[in-house]
Amino acid sequence: MGAEIVGNRVKLYRGGDMPQEQLRRLRYNDYLSTVKEGVDAYGNMGASSYGENVVEILVPIEFLQMSNGEVQCEVSPSLKA
Repeated sequence: MGAEIVGNRVKLYRGGDMPQEQLRRLRYNDYLSTVKEGVDAYGNMGASSYGENVVEILVPIEFLQMSNGEVQCEVSPSLKA
């Protein structure tokens, strides 16, 4: 997948044309990028291609799902206390 592992979390990126605060609020099934710019190991575009703002998010590994080379947030970390 090419993502950086930090402890039990994965460093991922989310890009979009919305405020960074809003980008940080992950929801179920949000797509995340393993690279900030360029393309990842699977040929998927980096987060910067999805909008003006990009945020780095450390997501617990157990909240992620990999499907066809794409990373999805299976559970919203903001909902897990």
